[in-house]
Amino acid sequence: GFGASTPRAIRVSIHETRMKEDVMSMQWLESGLTIPAGETVELKPSSYHLMLEKLAEPLKAGESIPLTLEFEGAERMQVELKVQFLDADMKEPETTHSEH
Repeated sequence: GFGASTPRAIRVSIHETRMKEDVMSMQWLESGLTIPAGETVELKPSSYHLMLEKLAEPLKAGESIPLTLEFEGAERMQVELKVQFLDADMKEPETTHSEH
């Protein structure tokens, strides 16, 4: 199995986005993601991806966060993730005056 953790979120879950009959759906992989020996899986939008849940604080575009990748039967791997918008062409959301 495969999993992940970060100090920035209470939980990191694995999801798969699928297109079926012109309807896109996202499904939580409750038992994790199985990667057969010798094979690779790419984590990316609209496919397998990690979801950070119950964040300790909001993430900001451009910042880097630590993430530990956990593999069954193998060593953990420490990586840094750069936070970016799903649509890279989107601009940072503007704050409202009510937040001042």
